[in-house]
Amino acid sequence: MSAALYQERILALAKSGAGAGAPLSGGTDAKLTNPMCGDETEVSARLEEGRIAALTHRTRGCLLCRASAAALAEKTEGMSTTAARELIGDFSRMMNGEGAEVAGLEMFAPAATRPSRRKCALLPFLALEEVLKKAKE
Repeated sequence: MSAALYQERILALAKSGAGAGAPLSGGTDAKLTNPMCGDETEVSARLEEGRIAALTHRTRGCLLCRASAAALAEKTEGMSTTAARELIGDFSRMMNGEGAEVAGLEMFAPAATRPSRRKCALLPFLALEEVLKKAKE
């Protein structure tokens, strides 16, 4: 794994805009901002039978935040809510230097050593965590 912050996979994810779109009808939404840099993401998920049936996001911000939102959309659609919660926990631990690299998300590991960039990559995952909390209530 490269130690470069802006690897080709990060650039490709940000450019892809995977999952970008309006909030879902019948979905649960959460909007978070990163006051350090102005990143903003709104995640919307429609949950059905314990699974993420659909997920969209509207993300305005830096390359890392946009790439993270796209990776989140790619990785979680169709995933069980239990597995999504585990993924969020694993990714958070990786980004806080407390856990191993997460398969398929290792390209974000270099941001873990940069506190101001760590929050950029975490923001979409934390928004999904809020969605899952709201949906459970």
